[in-house]
Amino acid sequence: MRFTFAAFMRKTTSFLIAFFIVPALLFARTTSSQAQNVFHGCPPEGSATARTKTDPELNKLKNRIDIPTSFKEMSFNTLVHLAIPKGVSKRHRTYWPSKDLGQVQAQEKKAIRVEGYLIGAKEAEIESCNCYVQSDRDFHIWLGGSANDIKSEAVVTEVTPRIRASHPSWRLRILKKLAKAHAKVRISGWLMLDPEHPEQRGRTRATLWEIHPVLKLEVQGVGGWREL
Repeated sequence: MRFTFAAFMRKTTSFLIAFFIVPALLFARTTSSQAQNVFHGCPPEGSATARTKTDPELNKLKNRIDIPTSFKEMSFNTLVHLAIPKGVSKRHRTYWPSKDLGQVQAQEKKAIRVEGYLIGAKEAEIESCNCYVQSDRDFHIWLGGSANDIKSEAVVTEVTPRIRASHPSWRLRILKKLAKAHAKVRISGWLMLDPEHPEQRGRTRATLWEIHPVLKLEVQGVGGWREL
């Protein structure tokens, strides 16, 4: 093959694009996305750091604002029985075994839609993920597999202030009204493992897996499904 200066320049340009320009653009996009996700002065990691009890990496997951192109259907029973690695509870993700972290991260890349019954709703306490701001608190929604389920059999799903800002109809009084009626719902959002409450499993939740944050809420009515 005859060497030419033009061929050399093409190869050099391809190398520069692959190894320098593309990573720089991806980094810039990630940095820009993180900058846009500051809510009322609170960054994606909330008030957590590597030295705090709460985990900054977990807070970033709780505070996701990216909207997927579609949601993967998942049954309530499948969600409840997703595997939970041992030894990860109440630990920062940086200290998890790499195998366990990889297993969980693979699930947390999924945006899912689950059908069930809304059996409870309440405003959460102030939290690190929201920089302990009194006016910015998550809403906990309990999703049951049947209308007769109790909280110990349900999945916790969470409506965050960042997402709620774009959904004025997601008011607590409306959610409580739907919970009182045990309304049939479809909840869509990011799958997330919350290892901060292992003592609540079997008491106020069936699993440590959550839909968090909730991105879409649908209620079944006479005419079919309608978005809340």
